[in-house]
Amino acid sequence: MSILKSLCIRREAWTAMLRHCIEQKPQEACGFLFGSNEREMDYFVPVANVHNEPERHFLMDPEEMIRALFAGRHGNQKPAGIVHSHPRTPPVPSAEDIRSSWRGAAWHWIVSLEDPQIPLVKAYQYVQQGDGTWHYTSYPFEILESDCK
Repeated sequence: MSILKSLCIRREAWTAMLRHCIEQKPQEACGFLFGSNEREMDYFVPVANVHNEPERHFLMDPEEMIRALFAGRHGNQKPAGIVHSHPRTPPVPSAEDIRSSWRGAAWHWIVSLEDPQIPLVKAYQYVQQGDGTWHYTSYPFEILESDCK
């Protein structure tokens, strides 16, 4: 994967992502961002959190996840990022986030709702090191009114 100066997310996707996370509080919210490539986040698709402790963890509903990933309604869009919220903590990957099976996804967007009036969002990339450990790096992003071009 090439190093990028910044990512972009369309305002429509940004608004839908934040709305879903706020509506799900105090539970963790989750979903996918879709784009025509890994740099451009064009659409957000929420997925229900079915974890038995949803206030502290997330587990995507398998049926909704499959429907979101494989439904043809996104045209040439493909999954470009995974989203989940931290209802009470900063937007920093937890040890559980880094261990999750999602760590190979292109981008991880974490929405912090410590202050739901001012959500904080960070986009991360997880990279496996030579010793097998995983590290994360935060990347800047732009919120655009139209296509990310």
